[in-house]
Amino acid sequence: MPILNEYGQPVQSHQKFARSASRGFDRPWEPVQLDDIDQLIPKTDWRVILSASRKLFTNMGLPRGAILQLAGYSTASAWIPVFQGQDREWGKAARDLLVDEWFGNCDIRGQMFDFRTLLYLDSVSVDRDGDFGILLTNERYPTMQRIGAHRIGDREHKNVVTSGRYTGRKIKNGVIVNDFGRPIAYRIIDEDDSAKHRDVEERDFIHVFNPTWHEQCRGLPVFVHALNDLRDCLQSQQWEQIAQLVVSSLALIEYNEYGHADDDDARTELAGATQTTAEDDLLSTSMVGGLIRYFKSNGGGKLEQIRQDRPGDMWESFQDRLARATLAGMPWPYSFTWKGEDLNGVSVRAENLKAQKTIEDRVSLLRGPARRAVGWAISKFIKLGRLEPNDEWWKWTFTQPPKLTIDQNRDDKTLATTYELGAVNMTQIVGERSGRQLEDHLLERADECILRHRIAEEKSQESGYEISKDDLGTIPGSSQNSVDPMPSNEPPQPEYDDEEPENDEE
Repeated sequence: MPILNEYGQPVQSHQKFARSASRGFDRPWEPVQLDDIDQLIPKTDWRVILSASRKLFTNMGLPRGAILQLAGYSTASAWIPVFQGQDREWGKAARDLLVDEWFGNCDIRGQMFDFRTLLYLDSVSVDRDGDFGILLTNERYPTMQRIGAHRIGDREHKNVVTSGRYTGRKIKNGVIVNDFGRPIAYRIIDEDDSAKHRDVEERDFIHVFNPTWHEQCRGLPVFVHALNDLRDCLQSQQWEQIAQLVVSSLALIEYNEYGHADDDDARTELAGATQTTAEDDLLSTSMVGGLIRYFKSNGGGKLEQIRQDRPGDMWESFQDRLARATLAGMPWPYSFTWKGEDLNGVSVRAENLKAQKTIEDRVSLLRGPARRAVGWAISKFIKLGRLEPNDEWWKWTFTQPPKLTIDQNRDDKTLATTYELGAVNMTQIVGERSGRQLEDHLLERADECILRHRIAEEKSQESGYEISKDDLGTIPGSSQNSVDPMPSNEPPQPEYDDEEPENDEE
C-alpha cells in the first residue's frame, strides 16, 4: 500500500520535470486558479482593494509620494496641442481656441479643473484607483465630467443586464460587453442613490486604465501587489510611535523603599500630589506629569535614565525591504521616493532611466484619451460655427514633458553634437528640453531678437549714445540673436567706380 501524506495523496520520491508543479511537505498546497482576471478578482474583492488603496494613499507617504511624483513628471510643462494636418492656418486658429478658451472651461465643474490639472489627476487616479471614466456630456458647449472608479459598477449580483437597451448583454463590474468582450456601454451609479444607475454608450465615455491582462475590463491600483505589506508597515509604524510616546513621557526611574516620592521632601509638596498605584505588591508612582516613575525596591535604591533604543536597525532595514518591493512593482526608482544613499553617477543615471521609461509609458497612456477629448471638442466647435470645417480635424498630438536629467550641461552638449551629425532634429531637442512646439519656440526667439534691435535703436536715439543689441545681453561669439533688415523689393543696382569706364570702341 502506498504511503499517503496529510492531503491523502501518495508520497512521491521523485520530482517532476517542472519542480514548480511538484507538491510536498515543504510547501503548502495551493489551489489551481485559471480563469479570466475579472473572475479571479470579483467585484466584491475589487472594492476591498480599491478602499485599501485609497486609505493608504491618504495616510502613507511612500505610495502617495511615488504616485504624485509620476503624475507631476508626466504632465508638467507640456501637453500643448499640435495640429498635424495640412492647413496650418486652420490648425493655429483651432489650437488658440483650445488653449486660450477650452482648456480652462473643459470640465463641468469650472476653471479650477483645467485641462492640465485634469491630466495630473488622471495619472493619480490610474495609480490610486486603477481606472476612471471621462463622460462626454451632451451640453451645447463641449464640457467633460470625470467619473470615479467607485461610480462605475453595478449593485446587482448578476453577470447579465436584466433591463434596458442592453438586456441580455454581459456586464463585468459596470462594463457592458458584446459577445467578443468589447465594451459597448458603461453603467454609472447615481451619486445620490446607489440603487439607481444609467447606462452610457461607449462613444460618449472614455474609460482609462493601464491594463496588465489581455482580458481585463477594469483597472487595478498600481500597488495591488503590496497593499498588505503597506498596511503592515503603517500599523507597525503606529505601534512604534506609541512606544516612543510612552518612552518619551518618562525621563528617570527611581527605585526606593517606598515605591513613591518621599513625602517628607519639600520638593514633593511643591511639585503637587503624587498618584500611587498598587498591583501584585509592585508599587509605582507617577509624578510631575510622568517625568519620574517610582518603583519599590527590595532593598537600597538607585536612579536610572530611560534608554530610547527603539525601533532599531533591524526594524528599519525590514521597512526598507518592504518599501523596495513596493516600488519595484510600480516600477519607480527607490531613490526618488524613499532613500538615495550610496549612489554614484552610474547608479543615478540608471535610476533616472528607469523613471524616464515609466514616465514615457504614462504619457503614452494619457495621450490617447487626451487626443479623443480634443478631437471631440473640435467637432463640437465646428458644429457651433466657431471653427470652419476641416477634413483633418481629428489629427492632433501633444508636446511631451521634458526628459529627466542630472547634468543639464552635459546633456546639452550631447544634443548639440547629435544635432550637428543629423541624428536628431531641433523639434526633438526643443521638446525634450522644454516640452514646447518648435514653431512656438522659433516665433518667440524671433520676437526676442526683434525686441533687442528695437530697444537698442530707441535708446540710442534717446540718449545719444550708441547702443548695440549685443549690449543688451547675448552669448559671446553667437550670431543667433542677429536679425537682418528686411530685403528691398527693388532689384540690385550695379556698382560703378568714380572714374568713367573706358570705351574700347574707337
